[in-house]
Amino acid sequence: MVIALVAGHLAAGALLSLRGPLIDFYPYYAAGALARHGLDFYEADLGQWPALAEQAGIRPPRPDEPPRFLYPPFAAVLFMPLSLLPEVPARAVWYGANLGLLGWSLLRLAAALELRPRSRPWLWWLVLGLSFGPVALTLFLAQINLLVLVLCVEGFVRLVQRRDASAGAALGLAAGLKLFPVLLLAYCAWRRRWRAAGAGALTVLLTIIAGWLLLGAGPSATFLADAFGGHREKLPGLPLNQSLLGLAALFMPAAGEPAWEVGWLIGASLIGLTGLWLAPPGGRPVSLRELGLVTTGVLLVTPISWVHYEVLLLPLIAALLFEPGRLRGPGPARWLGLLAWGAPTLYVVLWPFRGQLAGPPGAAVFSLGAWTMLLLWAHGAWTARSAAGRVKALAAGAETR
Repeated sequence: MVIALVAGHLAAGALLSLRGPLIDFYPYYAAGALARHGLDFYEADLGQWPALAEQAGIRPPRPDEPPRFLYPPFAAVLFMPLSLLPEVPARAVWYGANLGLLGWSLLRLAAALELRPRSRPWLWWLVLGLSFGPVALTLFLAQINLLVLVLCVEGFVRLVQRRDASAGAALGLAAGLKLFPVLLLAYCAWRRRWRAAGAGALTVLLTIIAGWLLLGAGPSATFLADAFGGHREKLPGLPLNQSLLGLAALFMPAAGEPAWEVGWLIGASLIGLTGLWLAPPGGRPVSLRELGLVTTGVLLVTPISWVHYEVLLLPLIAALLFEPGRLRGPGPARWLGLLAWGAPTLYVVLWPFRGQLAGPPGAAVFSLGAWTMLLLWAHGAWTARSAAGRVKALAAGAETR
């Protein structure tokens, strides 16, 4: 089955690379080409986009629709070498690189959970990872999420191993590509893993400096002034957004952005406060499950959390299903792990039929990821609180003796 899934991904990649511009690849490719020619890729608006494309020597798939590059400048630096290739080979290279990043993440998590290679749990983990819906969507869109996943997985594994400097550097690189992983560095600081937090902050600063030095002041200044350039108000209500803000917009479409933001702020505050309450600063070592739960909270509170961002749930799914001591018996953790895998996958399977799923049924289906993440967070809160209670009870018993 693993071989069949890998072959299917490779065949899909060949077809997608040849069929035409992938939805999210072209903004990366165009930003890399524009950056190589010293052009500000954030300012490719309708008025100047055709001229900019001509200067960069690229052929826009839709001349009247400029690419929207909404990432930090450092992300464009990564695509400068790839933009040297013609677009079709560049698409194929990027798709192959994404498959390699996915394989690295799955095997790294398997090793961290001590799954013996070619054992039944190891094979089942590869099947689940390769068939995870957000993974397929990320590959289809040619998104950058699998690179972020690799960096987060490396950061998590190294945090568990107490290799804090390299862990922080990996998480800092992830934040340099997409902003929301910076909240994971805040978590490191809260847990008094100062070396990880400091190395991460330094790495983020270095990505900003690298973007400034390699691309000039223009793109960096534009991004820092308004990274999303007025597009933000159009994004929360789309069904792909699985954050609390997207959930509020999906179920209160007529309320408008102010009401959505109030709901989002209340929910984000509750998640942040419960997280601070349940994960006291310092103390016990961190675990892969705890880091996965923190990532779930980050995906909920960030304003924009597309369903393909949920590839970052893979560390939590792996911990819930295959953590040492959880391989026997069903148990609530394993059911939750299967739910965390199944709900986003069902979402992706049903996405082509979104036209037939209007109204409340559609809202329920297309908020599956958000509801699942909320359930995971609630379960994590309950189990952490119960564990804290058991520790206190054991300590009190020891004192009485």
